[in-house]
Amino acid sequence: MRLAPLYDIASTLPYHPTQKLELAMMVGGEYRLGFVGARHWERLGEDVGLTADETIERVRAVADRVGERVGTVAARCRTGGLEVEELSRLVEARALGCSRMLSE
Repeated sequence: MRLAPLYDIASTLPYHPTQKLELAMMVGGEYRLGFVGARHWERLGEDVGLTADETIERVRAVADRVGERVGTVAARCRTGGLEVEELSRLVEARALGCSRMLSE
């Protein structure tokens, strides 16, 4: 299942989550990133044949994995000569924001 292009994640990183950001693909009928909540993910899940619980579990797992892997990716970038501390901070913040959305 394809939830959103990587473009949406990467292109919105520099912006504060409360700004009026629109995604390239709707999540459960909502394009505005700051308005996407659990009910939107549940609606998306229904559209593809998942229960609400299955959908939230999958989205939460993806958000958790992103947060867990930021440090590994940053270390690899540093090894290759690229300093990415600010990028790591932004990705971690976005992953935390995704987890918060699920509780709304």
